[in-house]
Amino acid sequence: MGANSSENGGRASLARSGYIPLAGSNIIVFIGLFSLSPILPSLNKDFAGLAHVDVLVQYVGAAASFSFAVACLFCGWAIARWGYRSVYIGSLLLFGLAGSSAWLSDSLYEIILTRVIVGIACAGVVNCALVAVNSLLDDHGKARVLGLQSVVGNISAITLLPLIGELTSTGWRAGFLVHSVSLLFIPLVMRLPKASGPAPADHSGSLGVLVAASLMGPLICLTAVFVGMAMFAISMFPPILLFKMGFSDARLLSIPPTAAVLGGVVGAFLVMQIGNRLNGAIIFSLVLLAMSTGLLVISLNHTVVGVSVGTFIAGSGSGAFAPILYAAAIKASALNPAPALGLVNTLLFGSMLLFPAVAMPLSEALGGAPPMLMAFVLGGLVLAGFFVAGNRFPKHKIHQ
Repeated sequence: MGANSSENGGRASLARSGYIPLAGSNIIVFIGLFSLSPILPSLNKDFAGLAHVDVLVQYVGAAASFSFAVACLFCGWAIARWGYRSVYIGSLLLFGLAGSSAWLSDSLYEIILTRVIVGIACAGVVNCALVAVNSLLDDHGKARVLGLQSVVGNISAITLLPLIGELTSTGWRAGFLVHSVSLLFIPLVMRLPKASGPAPADHSGSLGVLVAASLMGPLICLTAVFVGMAMFAISMFPPILLFKMGFSDARLLSIPPTAAVLGGVVGAFLVMQIGNRLNGAIIFSLVLLAMSTGLLVISLNHTVVGVSVGTFIAGSGSGAFAPILYAAAIKASALNPAPALGLVNTLLFGSMLLFPAVAMPLSEALGGAPPMLMAFVLGGLVLAGFFVAGNRFPKHKIHQ
């Protein structure tokens, strides 16, 4: 009774400002993992005399994603040892200092090192925020904040990329200063309640038990890998397809990625509204169906409008996926969700790094990008069928 009272009291005392670092953690993740595209051309130009500069600049863009995928596997251990709030604050500090320090660097190798550190810090931020959501909020609050995280992440893409592009217009160094925004989150995290104590010693969140759990079986893991690659395809291939069709205006080529982001906002909002009403397997199936339908529309269209409609539909599915995946991970290991959350983040984001190794050979083997996208459509439909047929979660709503 006392424990319950304490827990409820902690949840009741969460001020409105406390929701900012919980729902806003995806701002940090977006800046750390996805915001460098306006900066990379300037880096390539300024370091043009360096050997293998093209490859090194690609490493600048990819290093944070790689270290993020690896670090997520160890976040559960760190959170169990030091508590989510300490790890969260340390990650925000590391992110702000390491990310902004590239502003002072004259070495591309040093910048790559800072990106590795930024990826590790991003892993700490996103996993600590998710553990805090599970610890501090009731079921309704969890559903709402998990949806808001995806909404905020997509809105960040719309608002921050132009800002970074404007900063970069004065030189690539200024673009890295946006990482310092993480320091503003530290006072807000310091106001969050501490966790009630270390995780129980029953190892219910260990990797072996996690993979075998009904809510986090091989089907969920495979779906996370598939969706990670599909999300990359949704953001990468529509502009390429349009360019090959003869559309070269940069403003036209920017429409499909923007449509995907807007679709992500809609998808995340819908999950917030219906997440507590539908069976978990049905929600996963609907998300996969939306992504498959969008990819099908993209592959069959030859106009900017048609391709953009496809990216909007596919983006709505990808925007809804992360909240339901995190909810399933929390449900699978409620006593100690940090290892489960670390695993699903590794699968989801790590698969994006695997995409070129899988998609490029597949595209060549099938005769181009449209057939390759059709293969993704088929994969999504098969996975959706498995969810419906197996009815993996017959007795649970996804946020219950």
